[in-house]
Amino acid sequence: MNSRHLCQLIAVRIAALTAVIVGFSLAQAFAAPTEAKAVAVKGNVKSGPPAAPVLPQVQQGSNIHVGHAVNTAEVSELLMSPFQGSAVRVLEKSSVILQEADLQKSGEKVIGRKAVLELKKGTGQVIVDPRQKTDIKITTPQCVAAARGTVYQTAVVDKETTVTIVLRGEVVVTCEDSKGRHETVVKAGMKLTTRKKRGEGGKEVLGPNEPGPGDCVSILEPATKAELAGLADLENVFGGPTTAAVPFPTDIQTPIEELLNPKDISGGPIVASPEQP
Repeated sequence: MNSRHLCQLIAVRIAALTAVIVGFSLAQAFAAPTEAKAVAVKGNVKSGPPAAPVLPQVQQGSNIHVGHAVNTAEVSELLMSPFQGSAVRVLEKSSVILQEADLQKSGEKVIGRKAVLELKKGTGQVIVDPRQKTDIKITTPQCVAAARGTVYQTAVVDKETTVTIVLRGEVVVTCEDSKGRHETVVKAGMKLTTRKKRGEGGKEVLGPNEPGPGDCVSILEPATKAELAGLADLENVFGGPTTAAVPFPTDIQTPIEELLNPKDISGGPIVASPEQP
């Protein structure tokens, strides 16, 4: 056998061995469904199948199942953790559905975490430990907000408008319309207003650059100090820069010490839920 044929044979065997190893790795990796845990409950918070006529009250320590809705009444909030290193706060007069919660595993090792929440109305706040591989998305009728290790808030303001505010890290907001897919990166200290104009019936007369019904319109601008302050106390779930339990980067100009509120929604310290098996 000459050297040329020997090299070809070695190359073929290496390729075959690589394919076997890759296939084995893919076969070993899988998504393990999990549930969110109610870490703190304030007031009247209910959860259950969206179509159920009556939903049961959520208690601290309750499991929030995938596919179930969470509804908060006036002056009521829920803080839930879908998995270790992340938390979602559902503010008053809000409705959200936990569409997905998975642990990405290779054997017994957790290699990633994924959660998707559908915000029907109201406001949801998210904190994600930047040191962990975690993918949390909030979907609204207008857009999808995907976190990149961050603290942020998404609110459905009305039937046409979603507002996303970022305290730390980055959030990628995606809006799709007939013209394609539009992505906006919202950095720390910024606010993005996303609108999809609804048709009023009949044919509208539009200007040359005026968006029509269903078109995405995005306005990116600095968030106010008051808007950022509404997110700052969420950092205490896992410890903000003042406690150094999770060293978030200092990427906004406002000193975090001026914003942090040392109490959670129930008036006491929060203990994050453990990793769901």
